[in-house]
Amino acid sequence: MKKLLLIGVALLITSPVLAWNDNNDDSYNNGNEESYYDREERQRETERNREYPYESNTGTRYKYDLSNPADKIMYDVDPAAQVMDSVNPMVDIDRDLGQYGGGAE
Repeated sequence: MKKLLLIGVALLITSPVLAWNDNNDDSYNNGNEESYYDREERQRETERNREYPYESNTGTRYKYDLSNPADKIMYDVDPAAQVMDSVNPMVDIDRDLGQYGGGAE
């Protein structure tokens, strides 16, 4: 009787643990589902592309395309973007190559 009771208690304790599946754990992912970390990375990349939609040939990403008059106006009133451009050496290289982005990442 005591053995049966101990087995029953052991099953009650271990069953929920064995049945539990952490959705954030990649070890349970068969490749059929996107992992939590992949989803987070994709969301960060989407946000980055939204904030810095222009990319030069050197790979520098920019908020503004200064050949577009509307972007040029927005750049002129964005002091943070102008400061970032003044300290980023890639901006000068891009401009020497004829690519005029503003607000470097």
